[in-house]
Amino acid sequence: MHGGTHGGGFHGGGFAAPGSFGGLHGISSIAFGQNDPVAFIGGGASGSTDGTGLLELEQVGDGSFPTEDVVVQNRRHGKIDPFDLFIFAMDVVGFRVVKVCFDITGQQPVVDTGWIDGILPVTAWIPPEDRPDNGPLPGDIGDRGGKSRMFRYFCQVVEKEWWFALYEPKHEPDRVACCYLDVVAMAWWSAQFGDYQSELMIRLPKRSTWHPEAGAYMHNIPAVNRHRRAQWLGARKFNELVRRHEPSAESKNARLSHQQAQAEGSVALEQHVIAPPVKPKPETVKVKIYLPARPRPRVNAPS
Repeated sequence: MHGGTHGGGFHGGGFAAPGSFGGLHGISSIAFGQNDPVAFIGGGASGSTDGTGLLELEQVGDGSFPTEDVVVQNRRHGKIDPFDLFIFAMDVVGFRVVKVCFDITGQQPVVDTGWIDGILPVTAWIPPEDRPDNGPLPGDIGDRGGKSRMFRYFCQVVEKEWWFALYEPKHEPDRVACCYLDVVAMAWWSAQFGDYQSELMIRLPKRSTWHPEAGAYMHNIPAVNRHRRAQWLGARKFNELVRRHEPSAESKNARLSHQQAQAEGSVALEQHVIAPPVKPKPETVKVKIYLPARPRPRVNAPS
């Protein structure tokens, strides 16, 4: 990227074919750690910031960030634009977002579907050929359906510099970084309650390249560190911003009325439970039977 934003790493070497980052079968953990044997190779630090990117996560180094994929779930909030909110969250924590092209990811993203009728399953971002069925529906939506919105975005990040306020160069995708962020956001509107539910997932696909000097395949550690930091700080800020969008008073009242109706229905059901019929015990009837008298034997009188 321009202006020294490449973050060092491996100049030259082979480039993997499109699709080499793997498939889309759910969420997977990505192995990475400060004690990785190739962590010391990368051409120096990934750059420095003024600290605005570390407002919400105490850490002693890039390796202290968790290695798992990030998933942010929120229920019963107000209306949001998930795409704009993600871009804004990344900017607040100190990163510029750069869209990456097909030759880096090997995949075509769904940029934004807009609000569409119907409730999409939570796995709608996975291509149909890669999922066995339609997938589960989000909970807490109600029984009347609603609307859905989804976007998938492949991007890289550039750390903001103080001089961007004076002049900011045009940022281009960094093919040397050998990593990027795979961002999926979904939002649902409940027609029954009028509030919203959302889910954000950020993955960090990365690949290794051949390093002739070391004679081995290695990751671009400074670039991975930068994207890992952006992944977690951006997700935390996104979550904070979503929670600031309170549902309307009408939505809160609808939820409260629904809960009260459910509680009253449970009490009424308990009060009107029909006891199973009791089988009557059989009565003991005493019957007196009169049998005919037995004939007495005839005795002859003495002569």
